[in-house]
Amino acid sequence: DDLLGIADDLYALALAGFTPARDARAKELKATGDLAASVKALKKPSLAAWVVNHLVRRDTDQVDNILTVGAALREAQESMSGEQLRTLTRQRRQVTAAVTQRARLLAGESGVKVTQAVADQVEATLTAAMIDARCAEAVRSGLLVTALAATGVDEVDLTRAVALPEALGFS
Repeated sequence: DDLLGIADDLYALALAGFTPARDARAKELKATGDLAASVKALKKPSLAAWVVNHLVRRDTDQVDNILTVGAALREAQESMSGEQLRTLTRQRRQVTAAVTQRARLLAGESGVKVTQAVADQVEATLTAAMIDARCAEAVRSGLLVTALAATGVDEVDLTRAVALPEALGFS
């Protein structure tokens, strides 16, 4: 198993199971010495990051919708199409609100209560994925460890936002 594969397995688990599974896997790998320290260093995701990762794994269509609208929005910004930009901005707000609700529902089905504050972080992360192509890659990876926020002006530092930097572009 490579580190990315191991991380993918761990971040797919229920939030409460992450740390015990990570520690057990690191202990298991200690015998070979290869990846034990790297696995042990994987950070437990925040609740908002877990909700987004869970959404990525459970409802790919919703995530694809977010990323498609985001790509169209970035394209409209580059071409400076005012009317298209207004339409897509309205669509962005509707889509992120709907997908955030879906993420809350999926988390609830897995026994995880999502407060409004966490839902706001989930929505900010989905919005960041629409605004910034690198944030979209981070969300698509399913290996977020923290919620994201993007203004569209400054580049978002993703070094601590994903479990592994090489996860960007991973799906």
